[in-house]
Amino acid sequence: MPVQTHQINLQGLSGGMFWASLAAILFATIGFSTCGWVHYSDTWTGLWSSYTSISRSIFANYGWFQGVQATATLGIIFLSFAFIFIILYNFVHNVSISKSLVLKLIVACCVITVISILVSVALFGVKAEGFKLHWSYAFFCIGGILTLFLLVLACVQMKRASII
Repeated sequence: MPVQTHQINLQGLSGGMFWASLAAILFATIGFSTCGWVHYSDTWTGLWSSYTSISRSIFANYGWFQGVQATATLGIIFLSFAFIFIILYNFVHNVSISKSLVLKLIVACCVITVISILVSVALFGVKAEGFKLHWSYAFFCIGGILTLFLLVLACVQMKRASII
């Protein structure tokens, strides 16, 4: 009995989805976890840590900051789910789940991620007025833009597969 093999191809639309999701998760995770969202005087503050003499965020006591942390965390979680589903879609072909369902899950995770990142970036940008937004904030924004690009690619893939 001949063995069926599948050649992994990271070119084309599904390959673009993989590379866009990999770039999005790298940018968003770096922006999420580093302390370079705001620079003020001798203080560098991120979502989770600060580099300052008081060694805690200058925004830690504000409710809006906890909202930014929560929505950014949701964005990272659902972006991770989307990445896992993209790996399933591209590389795992011996599962009982349909490819159309996996594509729908990718789109759903991307929509939640884009909304979460947009809310967290907009809320932080408005509330941190007067502070100098820095590179970690920009990395998180780039991660959101790449996720939006990934969402477009996934919708085009669904259209080509006659799912929508």
